[in-house]
Amino acid sequence: MKDLVGMLSFSSPEEKEIFRTEDAFGPVVVLEYGSLRVLSFDSPFEQSALSLEKPLALVHEYLRAMLLTLAFTEPRHVTLLGLGGGSLVRTLHAHCPQTDIDVVELRKSVIQIARDHFSLPDDPRVRIHHRNGFVYLNEARKHSTDIILSDMYQAKAMEPFQASTRFLEQCWQLLTQDGWLAINFHQLPAFNHPYMLKLCRLFPEVLCCGTSSGNVVVLCGKQSLKRPLADFRDPVVALEQRFDTRFTPYFDKLLKISTNKSGRVAPEQA
Repeated sequence: MKDLVGMLSFSSPEEKEIFRTEDAFGPVVVLEYGSLRVLSFDSPFEQSALSLEKPLALVHEYLRAMLLTLAFTEPRHVTLLGLGGGSLVRTLHAHCPQTDIDVVELRKSVIQIARDHFSLPDDPRVRIHHRNGFVYLNEARKHSTDIILSDMYQAKAMEPFQASTRFLEQCWQLLTQDGWLAINFHQLPAFNHPYMLKLCRLFPEVLCCGTSSGNVVVLCGKQSLKRPLADFRDPVVALEQRFDTRFTPYFDKLLKISTNKSGRVAPEQA
């Protein structure tokens, strides 16, 4: 038993707290495990993770699934709802040099920590808004962004606004004609929940991707794909080469859903 404990200790680096603060919403903590730096709201869930050895690596699978949207459109502008440690900002800034990025983050402390501890890019192409997501979407210019990546979470649960039908309506209004919305869920609503019914009525192209962590990413297109989904494998492979990141495992998991003749949400037949 002693040898086993020693092996486990060797394979699991000791947690080291390197920064802690607290704001009106609760604690914000920066931890390190070996070469991994983690942002936490002092809960069992990681809000963001940075590989100190490979800063552009997307540590969490759901982020790779969200970026599948890039296989369907080449964005001039991307909106991020929720900053965390800035994983998506770092990656998009590095690999999409023609793309402007607006980031909306509710907590000023998170913005400062992303700058101080997570290498948030300092570039005019990246604009950080210390705003409530609902207010930002309500006031932003309509049809002004090509992709919305939404990952708004509290310490232990998804931000309730992200689970509202009003959120879906606001995102639809903000997106350009061929825009895409990607949402990260800890738990996907039931297919026939009013939220999913509204989503499929607003967006003619809806794709779901599960990950090994249990998160489910939903990709929503304002226009139906003009080719069969399988035809987008080559663009996904091109993304892998461009980002030096595996995307095909998540592309292969995509499930298409829509409303059927009876008006209920269901997976489409292959």
